[in-house]
Amino acid sequence: MIGDRIYVLKPGDLLLMNGLTLHCPHVHPDARYVRSIVHFIPGFLEQWLHPAVSAAVLSPFKQLSNYRLTLSGEDRAEFERMLADLSRMPTKNRGLGPERRTLRLVEIMLFVSELCRQAAREQDAVPEKERHVQQVITFVEQNYMNNLTLSEIAGAAHLSKPYLSALFKEVTGTTVLKYVYSRRINQAKILLWLQPGLTVTEVCRTVGLCIWPISAACLRKWWE
Repeated sequence: MIGDRIYVLKPGDLLLMNGLTLHCPHVHPDARYVRSIVHFIPGFLEQWLHPAVSAAVLSPFKQLSNYRLTLSGEDRAEFERMLADLSRMPTKNRGLGPERRTLRLVEIMLFVSELCRQAAREQDAVPEKERHVQQVITFVEQNYMNNLTLSEIAGAAHLSKPYLSALFKEVTGTTVLKYVYSRRINQAKILLWLQPGLTVTEVCRTVGLCIWPISAACLRKWWE
């Protein structure tokens, strides 16, 4: 689950996403789940690439937003080779180590940009269960700042409350109201980061969280 979208993933899937987007995997207990994560700051590309090339490399993240690519064959083998090369690079900042790591990351970004230009943007058929949950998530995304109730959410999805609760738990691994709370918390983090002048009370009111006395230590722990 990424933002207001649900993806049923399989080996070879590549996800492009904004790191601040609410996301969580729901992995079956008997399934083997392995993922590689690459975090980067967009501005670093401008130091290594021509501005036009840098803009082209970052355009998939802006145009496609949170997007899935399914890699197979030579594309998957090449991408996994580049990830393996990056992971084997020494992490100590001595000599030209940082420059070598940056070149590996630039190569990965250029490869992803090429894949996105070739990728078809047609959406796969979504199973009925995932479609219902997708509808709920979209509704929450548009209304999380309001005083939502399970009855209101179920009514918007044209589902009964018991069926909605069981279905949402089955597909996402969490409850509807926990998801609403997580969405509010995530938005609060974003606001605290983007608008540090806001008070905790102002942020809570904006995202629909209840307001209670909180110490600075608790706030730091919550932020972490």
